[in-house]
Amino acid sequence: AEQIDHREITAENTALGVKRFIVGLGEKLILANAMAVVADYVYSLDIDTVGMPLAWLGALVFPLQIYFDFGGYSNMAIGLGKMFGFEFKKNFDYPYISCSTGEFWRRWNISIGSWFGEYVYIPLGGSRKGKKREVFNKMVVFFLTGLWHGAGMTFVAWGIVNGIMICLEGLNKEYFKNLHGVRRAFGYVYTKLFLTVSTVFFRAENISFAVRFIGRMFNPATITAESLSLAAAQLSPAFVFLFIIASLNSRPTVRYVVNSVAAKSDKAAKCVNIISYVGAAGLLILCILKLASTSYNPFIYFRF
Repeated sequence: AEQIDHREITAENTALGVKRFIVGLGEKLILANAMAVVADYVYSLDIDTVGMPLAWLGALVFPLQIYFDFGGYSNMAIGLGKMFGFEFKKNFDYPYISCSTGEFWRRWNISIGSWFGEYVYIPLGGSRKGKKREVFNKMVVFFLTGLWHGAGMTFVAWGIVNGIMICLEGLNKEYFKNLHGVRRAFGYVYTKLFLTVSTVFFRAENISFAVRFIGRMFNPATITAESLSLAAAQLSPAFVFLFIIASLNSRPTVRYVVNSVAAKSDKAAKCVNIISYVGAAGLLILCILKLASTSYNPFIYFRF
């Protein structure tokens, strides 16, 4: 509200905004949509034809799809705002590097998390009224978070299982405050596994399908020649390449390398800056070509 009357539009901020908008556009059109093709295929199959390899493939690509879909949407909004002098806060902070579910929710969709914290969790009493009330308040927040995404049992189940995990972690806060070494590695693995499995509820059409889908993820008996063939058919060179790019960009790897190079000298920083704009121009061309060759594919979060 303050920025509506007090903002500054500069050529530098406009250029930065354009660049961020293009990055968000690329995340949606190139990465999210490529993951969506495989995810949609897997989740459209009859559950009896989904073997363990295909189930894991679908479960792994869908979290990347929603991350780059909503992350791309957020970056486009932030970029547009910057062009007009508005400074919007980031909405994602590399959530898939999290080592606990609590950390994930501090990094994922920060805007909705802060809104529920300020307008639901704290008014209910937060953690000020004892452990039982704290657990109740957290479960209310995550029940509503699920319901916010859709008035369906799959979204409610997704919210509830996340709430349960948050509450379980809250029973041992000291452990999660000092994550390092083996603890951090364990935290990363179990968080990644939990998110991969729980997101099945978010994507599935109904609870029955979600439960059976998760069951097939952990059922080696479903590994057949046919199931391996169906999974292999989805692993085209283009998809594998984009999956690797998506996985790398879901982590701060690129940012770390770029910042390290830019920090060496002013000349290096200028070169990095020039390369970033040239890269953005090239990405824009790819996005235009992609738009011209594909059908309409809306943002997932437009339905919420």
